[in-house]
Amino acid sequence: MNNKSKAMSKNQGRLLTQKELAVMLAVSARTVRRLTRSGELPCVRLGRRLPRYRLEEVLEALHSDRGDEFADEKTMRTHPAA
Repeated sequence: MNNKSKAMSKNQGRLLTQKELAVMLAVSARTVRRLTRSGELPCVRLGRRLPRYRLEEVLEALHSDRGDEFADEKTMRTHPAA
Protein backbone atom coordinates (compact mmCIF):
# COMPACT_ATOMS: atom_id res chain seq x y z
CA MET A 1 0.00 0.00 0.00
CA ASN A 2 1.52 3.36 -0.99
CA ASN A 3 1.61 6.48 1.20
CA LYS A 4 -1.40 8.07 -0.50
CA SER A 5 -3.53 4.96 0.06
CA LYS A 6 -2.43 4.81 3.68
CA ALA A 7 -3.39 8.44 4.25
CA MET A 8 -6.75 7.97 2.54
CA SER A 9 -7.59 4.85 4.54
CA LYS A 10 -6.46 6.54 7.76
CA ASN A 11 -8.97 9.35 7.18
CA GLN A 12 -11.93 7.16 6.21
CA GLY A 13 -14.67 7.55 8.77
CA ARG A 14 -12.73 10.25 10.61
CA LEU A 15 -14.37 13.64 10.99
CA LEU A 16 -12.19 16.42 9.60
CA THR A 17 -12.19 20.10 10.56
CA GLN A 18 -12.60 22.84 7.96
CA LYS A 19 -8.88 23.57 8.11
CA GLU A 20 -7.89 19.90 7.70
CA LEU A 21 -10.25 19.49 4.76
CA ALA A 22 -8.97 22.69 3.14
CA VAL A 23 -5.38 21.43 3.34
CA MET A 24 -6.33 18.05 1.86
CA LEU A 25 -8.24 19.64 -1.02
CA ALA A 26 -5.57 22.34 -1.56
CA VAL A 27 -8.08 25.18 -1.14
CA SER A 28 -8.51 27.85 1.51
CA ALA A 29 -10.57 27.36 4.67
CA ARG A 30 -12.71 30.23 3.40
CA THR A 31 -13.55 28.20 0.28
CA VAL A 32 -14.55 25.23 2.44
CA ARG A 33 -16.84 27.52 4.50
CA ARG A 34 -18.39 28.99 1.34
CA LEU A 35 -19.02 25.58 -0.21
CA THR A 36 -20.51 24.35 3.07
CA ARG A 37 -22.86 27.34 3.32
CA SER A 38 -23.98 26.85 -0.28
CA GLY A 39 -24.77 23.19 0.43
CA GLU A 40 -22.14 21.84 -1.97
CA LEU A 41 -20.16 20.14 0.82
CA PRO A 42 -21.94 17.70 3.12
CA CYS A 43 -21.05 18.11 6.76
CA VAL A 44 -21.96 16.88 10.22
CA ARG A 45 -22.60 19.63 12.73
CA LEU A 46 -21.35 19.31 16.29
CA GLY A 47 -23.54 21.85 17.98
CA ARG A 48 -24.57 24.88 15.97
CA ARG A 49 -21.21 26.12 14.79
CA LEU A 50 -18.84 23.21 14.41
CA PRO A 51 -19.04 21.58 10.98
CA ARG A 52 -17.04 18.40 10.50
CA TYR A 53 -16.50 16.50 7.28
CA ARG A 54 -16.17 12.88 6.20
CA LEU A 55 -13.60 12.79 3.41
CA GLU A 56 -15.33 10.10 1.37
CA GLU A 57 -18.66 12.02 1.43
CA VAL A 58 -16.97 15.27 0.42
CA LEU A 59 -15.09 13.64 -2.47
CA GLU A 60 -18.26 11.97 -3.68
CA ALA A 61 -20.17 15.27 -3.55
CA LEU A 62 -17.43 17.16 -5.36
CA HIS A 63 -17.08 14.50 -8.05
CA SER A 64 -20.81 14.50 -8.73
CA ASP A 65 -21.31 18.29 -8.56
CA ARG A 66 -18.17 19.64 -10.21
CA GLY A 67 -16.61 16.80 -12.07
CA ASP A 68 -12.94 16.50 -11.15
CA GLU A 69 -12.22 20.22 -10.70
CA PHE A 70 -11.61 20.08 -6.92
CA ALA A 71 -11.78 16.42 -6.08
CA ASP A 72 -9.05 15.05 -8.31
CA GLU A 73 -7.29 12.65 -5.99
CA LYS A 74 -4.03 13.09 -7.91
CA THR A 75 -3.78 16.72 -6.79
CA MET A 76 -5.26 16.29 -3.33
CA ARG A 77 -2.84 16.69 -0.47
CA THR A 78 -2.87 13.60 1.70
CA HIS A 79 -0.57 14.80 4.46
CA PRO A 80 -2.01 17.83 6.29
CA ALA A 81 0.55 20.40 7.38
CA ALA A 82 1.18 20.60 11.10
